[in-house]
Amino acid sequence: MRTSQRIQQNTIGAALSRSARKHGDKLALAFGSRRWTYRELDRAVNRVANRLLAAGLSPGDRLAVYGKNSDAM
Repeated sequence: MRTSQRIQQNTIGAALSRSARKHGDKLALAFGSRRWTYRELDRAVNRVANRLLAAGLSPGDRLAVYGKNSDAM
């Protein structure tokens, strides 16, 4: 396995996708009264990632996020 393949398999996104497949409906994250299962969190993260790609970002680009703690995605 090439180094780039190993890195792609060890990203946070890849780990979340594996957890979603393995734990699906189990609680993954809680913020205030909002709860996300692994499946819901994986879908939400993928929606954000796809929006960033559509905005012109590429895998490996750096992105700063500034905001208050919130459950908005």
